[in-house]
Amino acid sequence: MGIKLVYMHSQIRRPLRTALLAALVGSTALAPLASFGQDAIATGDAAVTAAGDFTLTIYINEPDTRLAALDALDAAFTEKYPNITIERIEKSYEELIASVRLVLSEPDAPCIVMADQGRDTDGVLISAGLVRPLGDYAEAYGWAIDPTSQWSEGGAIWGAGETYSVSPWYQMIGLYYNREKLAALGLEVPTTWEELLAVFEAAKAAGEVGLGFGNANQYPGSFIYEMVQNQIVSAQAVRDFVFGAEGATFVTPENIQAAKELQDLVNAGYITPGYDGISNDDAAAQFVNGDGVFLIDGNWSASFVAEAMGDNVGFMAIPPKAGNTHVATGGVSKPLHISASCPQPDVAAAYLNHLVSPESATVLAQFDDLPAGSAKLPDTASPVVKDILAAKDILLAEDGTVPFEDVAVSGFGDKFFAAIQELMAGRVTPEQFADTVEAAYKQ
Repeated sequence: MGIKLVYMHSQIRRPLRTALLAALVGSTALAPLASFGQDAIATGDAAVTAAGDFTLTIYINEPDTRLAALDALDAAFTEKYPNITIERIEKSYEELIASVRLVLSEPDAPCIVMADQGRDTDGVLISAGLVRPLGDYAEAYGWAIDPTSQWSEGGAIWGAGETYSVSPWYQMIGLYYNREKLAALGLEVPTTWEELLAVFEAAKAAGEVGLGFGNANQYPGSFIYEMVQNQIVSAQAVRDFVFGAEGATFVTPENIQAAKELQDLVNAGYITPGYDGISNDDAAAQFVNGDGVFLIDGNWSASFVAEAMGDNVGFMAIPPKAGNTHVATGGVSKPLHISASCPQPDVAAAYLNHLVSPESATVLAQFDDLPAGSAKLPDTASPVVKDILAAKDILLAEDGTVPFEDVAVSGFGDKFFAAIQELMAGRVTPEQFADTVEAAYKQ
């Protein structure tokens, strides 16, 4: 069947990098293994070739800026296995989340689906039995397991239990910075929270915006609250809150202190004026056009800022208070599941193993994406991508990654975002903020 990629949403093809394809063709065949309570599985080359001609359908959301990496990865897989055709059905994030349960309920459901972490999406699919446990494949292939992919049978408990997803992507919130503006202030890249605040103060004195930020979408408010919170609240306490550990609560002295310090940050004039009327994308656009010394955003904006600013932009993990280790919001993102009705789960698992391989990690990084695994970068890689990979390595080494809090319970996110907006506007006290968040959490 050869290389044949079918696109249901975007027909724009991008040039493939021949060298990347060659690097991805090799793999090691593995022997068939028994699964945990399911039919025996087969892994590696033999499993894929034994399937005969097969179309692997993938239901996915991926920004246009990242499609080139997927094109390369998919083409490498079909080059190695010419009996496989890959059909990617690409949807916007909103379309995917709204439709994924219905799509999985259909007789011809895709074999692989992208969902989202948390109880509103992954939890629903797992509790409905629409996706397959992956513990057998994870053990056979040696996949690294993230707690956000683990659920109890039936989806009641999150953060422990059986593995249900895997992903080649990582995400983290950090700080982009304008190298020239920082140098003009006569300052070095800050290594502690205290030094970061000193840069903000120096930027304000020089008539500059210290921290670029836009909150018209509301969700970016969680980035900036969690930035402050992670300086005060332990990483384990945040994880316990998100995963619903027994006794978890938001009404703690530490969370209230974080709320107070966020209000202090706003009142000090360090953040973009009028941020509630500026979207997250517009804040990034203002930053690349010279407005702000720092920008708080995720690694997903790397391609945009690097294209606009070149070597003048850097990225750093949010620095900790003196004496502490780094803690930042992030983790494995865009979980990929195998549908319960997939007729060839061995093929689907082999494809997922291909995506999470070290070779694929290098491809993702070369396309300015952040891989979950380790990647080898050429000297020609953009400085900001090198910075992001270094920041990720710091967080992993210090066990400092904590999940996004908005996915803690079903329907919690919008209420959490709104509460942060009220807090930053000074319309509620830190204590009232904590009570509001707690009420939403306990609903």
